[in-house]
Amino acid sequence: MTWGGLNPALTSWREGINDLFPWRSTASDGGYADSNHGGSSEHQPDPADGTVDAYDMDNNLLGSSEPHGDDRERKLLETLKLDFEQDGIDGGRGHLWISHGEIAQHDDRDWAEDDYTGSSNMHDVHTHWQSHEQNERNGKAWAFTHTIELLVEMGLMDVRVTSFSEDAIVAVRSAAGIGWHNQPVGKSGYTAAVNADHVHDAVTGNTGNERALWERLDKIDTDNAEILRLLNARAQ
Repeated sequence: MTWGGLNPALTSWREGINDLFPWRSTASDGGYADSNHGGSSEHQPDPADGTVDAYDMDNNLLGSSEPHGDDRERKLLETLKLDFEQDGIDGGRGHLWISHGEIAQHDDRDWAEDDYTGSSNMHDVHTHWQSHEQNERNGKAWAFTHTIELLVEMGLMDVRVTSFSEDAIVAVRSAAGIGWHNQPVGKSGYTAAVNADHVHDAVTGNTGNERALWERLDKIDTDNAEILRLLNARAQ
């Protein structure tokens, strides 16, 4: 499949996934249909607005070499399903998902899961996300509540700052990299330099824009200083 063309709802969904998983594989990502998709596929551009209403996401969320995703990636995929199903937008933006031989739909018994029999592709290398037509123009950021909770539980994200000590400010600055600085150095080939690269890529959107990096970090420091000022004012 070739990339591009997603409607605003799925564009926001994919951007949120990219933010949470900055080093995920995108080898199986897809938007526009290829020759394997018929004319009725949701990967075909919608005649009404020209956008694509389905997104295929590679299942290697943490960049593992397991074709179908390792155990941690499978657990994270389950929380992504919940976040897709429980979108806070009235009526929801998610219409259906297909993954690892299963399918669930918003309008069919409220996301009840069934065996997928639509094609020989069991969607075990990628997950198919499809949007609801009535809300596909809503590009508001998705919450990812369940996924973030699991990332924190796994030790892959730490954005919980409870004080404004120097250590807390450092933690907030690091959280600008979506917490990937917490990957253990020396485990699975990770080094401090590799972790720094991931933080940099997460903040700059893989652009390598140093100015964007430091502007983001400077803004975090400025925001913390303003919060601390307001807290001190209340205490007086």
